[in-house]
This record gives sequence, structure tokens and C-alpha cells, in this order.
Amino acid sequence: MRTKPKINIRRAKISDALEIHTAHMRSIREVCAMDYTSEQIAAWGGRLFNADNLKNNIDQDVIWVVECNGRVQGFGHLKKTKVQSQETAFILALYLAPEALGVGAGQKILNHLETQAKDWGFKEIYLESTLTSLGFYVKNGFNVTGPVTSCKINGTPIPCHPMKKFLV
Repeated sequence: MRTKPKINIRRAKISDALEIHTAHMRSIREVCAMDYTSEQIAAWGGRLFNADNLKNNIDQDVIWVVECNGRVQGFGHLKKTKVQSQETAFILALYLAPEALGVGAGQKILNHLETQAKDWGFKEIYLESTLTSLGFYVKNGFNVTGPVTSCKINGTPIPCHPMKKFLV
């Protein structure tokens, strides 16, 4: 029987960059693998660590991390961006390594991201859900806004669902 890990949610620090990347790639390879082809997982979950890019994101955007027993095992990334020519809050990522699943970590990070979007004055929040996390977002009040789209990662299309939620 798995013991429940000690969970801590906090803002990301520059020193978390490598652990964030590692948790991200593990989430894709170990969690999303059931919903995507091996070619998609290799292209998406095999990306190399880009310290400068991740450090810029930590400096410029809002990134929360989940620590399980003192190690970063997931993160959520929120950014102000344009959707249909209008500035809005967009969740760029919410990924959890297997150790952080099923203990409420995703819900806690999502709550922090939504609170930040409200603090910025937004009435809605957008994201593109993986096939794997679609049910999680629907359960949390997000609605699919159109047909399945895909983004290309290393030349390979990765299907996702565009979604939005009205913030109250």
C-alpha cells in the first residue's frame, strides 16, 4: 500500500527549473502514454532541458510547483496571452509525475492558477487539455470550446482539446 506523500504547493523558484522539467517529461512519458502513440510520446516527452527558457518562464509568468516529500513532482504554468485578439489568462501547463497523482495536488495547483487569473481581473481562463486530463478539467468546470486541435512538437502533432472556464 502506497503511503500518502507530504504535499506542499508553492511558487516556483529559478532553482526548481531542472526538477520542473524532469517532472514534466515524466508526466508525459508515464501518465499521458496511455492516451498517445509511442511516436507522440517520444517527440513530446523526450525534449531536452532548456534552462534559459524555463528560467524566463519562472521570471515572467506564474508557475506553481507541487513538492512531494521535498521533491518537485509537478507544476502549473499560467500566462497572460491573447485568445481571439483579447488578452486573457491561459494555463500553458499542469503536469504531475506519478507520485503526485491522486492526492489532490492537481486540484490545489488549479485553484492557485484560477485565483491568480481572478486577481489579474479576468472573468475566464483558457487552456488546451491533453487527452489524458480532459476529464479532470471537465470535472473542474471547464468546457470544450471547439474540435480537437493539435500542436506540433518536434514535428509531431499532439492532439488536445481547447477549453475555457468562466471564473466566478
